[in-house]
Amino acid sequence: MTKSSERRIARFGAFEVEMDSGILRKHGVRLRLQGKPFQILEALLERPGEVVTRDELRNRLWAADTFVDFESGLNTAANRLRFALGDSAENPRYVETVSRTGYRFIGILNAPEGGREQDSADGPVAALPEAPEVVANNGRLTYWLPMAGVGLALIALLSFRALKPGVAAQASFRRITFRQGTVSNARFGPESHTILYSAQWDAGSPRIYEANTVSPESRQLEFDVDMLAGVSPSAELGLLKRDAAHGDFTLSRVPVNGGAPLGVLSGVSGAEWGSDGFAIFRDGPRESSIEYPPGKVLYKSPADISDLRLSPAGDWLAFVEHPLKSDDAGAIKVLDRGGNVRELSGNWASVGGLAWTPSGQEVWFTAARSGVRHSIFAAGLNGKLREVASLPGMTVLYDIAKDGRVLLGIDRSRMMIAAAGASSQTERDLSWFDWSHVEEISADGRYLLLDETGEGGGPNHSVYLRDTQTGKTVRLGEGQAVALSPDLKWALSLDNRKPDVLTVLPVAGDAARTLSGHGMIYSWGRYFPDGKSILAGGHMPGKPLRLYVQSLSGGAPVALNPEIYLSGATISPDGKTIAGSRNRAIVVMSSNGGEAREIPTPFPAWPIQWSADGGSLYVRDMRSRVPVPIVRIEVSGSQVKPWKELAPADKIGFAYVLNTVITPDGKSYAYSWMRDLSELYVVEGWS
Repeated sequence: MTKSSERRIARFGAFEVEMDSGILRKHGVRLRLQGKPFQILEALLERPGEVVTRDELRNRLWAADTFVDFESGLNTAANRLRFALGDSAENPRYVETVSRTGYRFIGILNAPEGGREQDSADGPVAALPEAPEVVANNGRLTYWLPMAGVGLALIALLSFRALKPGVAAQASFRRITFRQGTVSNARFGPESHTILYSAQWDAGSPRIYEANTVSPESRQLEFDVDMLAGVSPSAELGLLKRDAAHGDFTLSRVPVNGGAPLGVLSGVSGAEWGSDGFAIFRDGPRESSIEYPPGKVLYKSPADISDLRLSPAGDWLAFVEHPLKSDDAGAIKVLDRGGNVRELSGNWASVGGLAWTPSGQEVWFTAARSGVRHSIFAAGLNGKLREVASLPGMTVLYDIAKDGRVLLGIDRSRMMIAAAGASSQTERDLSWFDWSHVEEISADGRYLLLDETGEGGGPNHSVYLRDTQTGKTVRLGEGQAVALSPDLKWALSLDNRKPDVLTVLPVAGDAARTLSGHGMIYSWGRYFPDGKSILAGGHMPGKPLRLYVQSLSGGAPVALNPEIYLSGATISPDGKTIAGSRNRAIVVMSSNGGEAREIPTPFPAWPIQWSADGGSLYVRDMRSRVPVPIVRIEVSGSQVKPWKELAPADKIGFAYVLNTVITPDGKSYAYSWMRDLSELYVVEGWS
């Protein structure tokens, strides 16, 4: 290795700071940040986690004999720094204001404070099984290859960015899968070179596959199931088969070498092998639970649960808890065998995929503070959080082997919007950025209320109103879209950092205002036809979900009696009746409360919209994943008429249809759907 100069480097999130040269970069692109703002950043990075007082900054930024409006000058410099970092004083990710005292850096540093990096081309580079052509370009590495090799380009970029901070070891990436489609779960097998995974390739059906790190071929296992749940040390597979009638899974077990799967339990959402059999979780419409062994409830929550994993010693269960249903924001929590739970790391805008390290002292997981571009983090049982690797693209952590190798998915995911109207029944792509979710459609079909919760939506997400005729799209404000007022003058949004408050956003002209839940945690909301009140789904802390009616004048939410909760609730044109889903059946009830009545359907159903005359409901048949059948059902009887079947034209990587919106006259509609193209890798060098 040639002798080289040393330079102080600090990395956090997408940013890299060259302390000595005064250069700030984001994703490798240099940003303009000079003078006083950079001096503040440098001072904070020198003492991460500590308060740097205003007096200390004054002495650093201005000479003793300088006459200046210090308070105003420091505030201006701090604001410019936050602007460059995409940060805010109200909800800081990097620079926190300590009232009347100073500032503190609260981000996660990827390198030790004051650490030095060698300025040399001979530094460690990850080994690639098939390296693309690499060209030196003014000190940067440029990768050339066709679009079909995007995965290799991504890994090539990882080769010089994904090393653990302060570790000089190489990180090597070996690609395991090569077909087009979606990986849903993966585990290392009992043998060190074996990998088991579930995937849906080339628009086909979900299947279980066996692969290894020696050969690029994968062998399909002849099990008619939807997803891998786990792999036992004795080479048994836990398998999940979707129950179309109920929307959950049936759990079974079978030896890897074959045989008929043995049914274990129905009505589960996910499972994990343990010394006492399976640990399972169930996500219900009102409440979720963790059981270990099955039948022994250790934990209940009104939030959704995912990614349940047992520690190597079997004494802890780690999982992700998602406060808002149908949203992947959440926190990493651990649960002991006595039912005691604690949070290891929270306030993640997007989180999914976790595994225990072989020592059982850390939980590794993939998450993002904003957007959906996940990095890999480690949360210790001692309360410490550190970043393992920062990777471009969306990553999912599936497993960690006993020798420290990591099983990692790299996804090219996008949420898209397809729509059609009265003028043309040909579906159009009305997606805006990378994570377009449609929430509501105006009665005439002209406007879509949507949100962007990915990279394009910013750190606090964004709500938009899109004109389907002109294509004009207006950003209304921050948060997730909730509802559009009947007069098209207002939209409701929800910030998952403050779920006990709704923001009332003006479409034009007026100022935004807030609507307090008075202690209630909102899950969703719908305007009544008069625009004066809303129907909300929510819960009081520690209580299950139920229905509330709340006046927009600011009064407290009023719970409907008897205590009831309906998913996907929609309000009749006269405002007198609510239709929703309970236990996969359509239920109607008075908007004033009272007994609920079930509408018979020959299939599990989800309501979408009332017809204009209030006599029928547009309903989704939940049995089929693709195409998605939409039917029209009479409320007074049970007559069912087919309406449409929804599916994108290109089904490669098609994962599922999310929300669907339809106008009351049935002439216009839109739906969000997920495209997910996955690649599976084994990574060595992070342990």
